[in-house]
Amino acid sequence: MNAQSPENYQRTYELFQQATDRKHGIPVLELGANYGKFVEFLRGQGYDAWGIEGKRDKIGPNADRFVRVGDAECIDKIFADRDFDSIVAQSVFSSQAQFDYQLSNHRLYVDILLLTAVDRKAREELNHSLKQSLDRILAKCFEKLNVGGSMIICEDANLFEHMMVDREDAERVGFKVELYSPAEAIFRKLGN
Repeated sequence: MNAQSPENYQRTYELFQQATDRKHGIPVLELGANYGKFVEFLRGQGYDAWGIEGKRDKIGPNADRFVRVGDAECIDKIFADRDFDSIVAQSVFSSQAQFDYQLSNHRLYVDILLLTAVDRKAREELNHSLKQSLDRILAKCFEKLNVGGSMIICEDANLFEHMMVDREDAERVGFKVELYSPAEAIFRKLGN
């Protein structure tokens, strides 16, 4: 590896290099870009990197030129002017990440959290809603990828947490699954 990736992005960068064959200059999109550190890092490595973050207060002051505010379900509108050779998502496709994103600004966040902890039906309904959102995001990513492009997913998996997108979801949208585990995946968009 030529350069040290930002803290907590080491595995994501390794998967990115594997999926892109280390081709510099390609257009890259990071979902859930947070403070933009990975986007800035990739730009420093010669990539045409962009990011999308759902919460304005999470975008770092130096990243606001390359990280746009918006929901990942709207990348087709937010990035209508460009397509990508690679889309990277770290800590986006897990149930906890989606729960935090979807509900953290909700005034009843704690009540919903407690309800889903004790009420199985409420938990199942919430998980179903989160899963539908992730399926839409996956489909939008497929649309925004150039043929031959890759989607890299890296989650902080643990005993209670896992990726809410599986092989079947990726294949249903049209991806070829090159790598899949509960914590990471590489999906590729092939030509017709």
